[in-house]
Amino acid sequence: GQQSNRWKPKLASHEVKGATNDQPYGPRSQHDDGKQRDSADRCNTPQNCPSDLSDSSLAHMKVVRLTGTLGARIDDLDISKPLPDDVARELRRVLVESRVIFFRDQHLTPTQQVAFGRIFGELTPAHPLVGGLDDDHPEVLVLDSLDYKLGVGDRGTTNGKSTSYNNRWHTDVTFSATPPRASILSAKTIPSFGGDTLWADLVDAYSSLPEPLRDMLDGLYAVHDSSGTFSRFRDEDKTGENRQKLTALDPVRHPVVRVIPETGE
Repeated sequence: GQQSNRWKPKLASHEVKGATNDQPYGPRSQHDDGKQRDSADRCNTPQNCPSDLSDSSLAHMKVVRLTGTLGARIDDLDISKPLPDDVARELRRVLVESRVIFFRDQHLTPTQQVAFGRIFGELTPAHPLVGGLDDDHPEVLVLDSLDYKLGVGDRGTTNGKSTSYNNRWHTDVTFSATPPRASILSAKTIPSFGGDTLWADLVDAYSSLPEPLRDMLDGLYAVHDSSGTFSRFRDEDKTGENRQKLTALDPVRHPVVRVIPETGE
């Protein structure tokens, strides 16, 4: 199974991909005893994990859980401004605990989005196959459904234009030797209906498996190859340049089961 970080039919947006930081996700078979830590050993709410520093942003910030296992919304925090260290630490903790976090009514410039992304770790280039927004923002990937070369399908619209989309469950850029640990999606144009982005909780999916099946998966590696995914990117380019880019990317091996180092999950 794979985790979906995003797909955005009919959405124009900027995205920053945060790279793996100094604690990359490792194979479960190489992390401690491979068992999940009890939830009592971890912070479950911001109130249970007070920061050492007192800051008005942290005091007013609210964390709202969205489901039983996945997702949280952060209220009363302006992420367009520089954030104090204690707030940044709390956001990293909530992201680890909830796997996906949402911020409503934020209006970020590409520069502000890059600055926000850096609180989570070192940033990667936008994508191995396409360039960034511009020379000043090489980390920002533009996702525009009317002109997205990395989409995996087309769908006609009433105005005669074609929209690209990605309706496959996936984890971003796993065909890279060091895939991003997280992605940050900043919505710029949102349709009045549809266009939903979905996430799957692989921590819960793994823990729900029978133990013999988990034991079998723990030792498996998978080969990730971009050549079978981006056929549109390859075939619509008549110059052959995109085909050369795909050919230059060697397949890589990754453990099927990866571990979040902070929680052991």
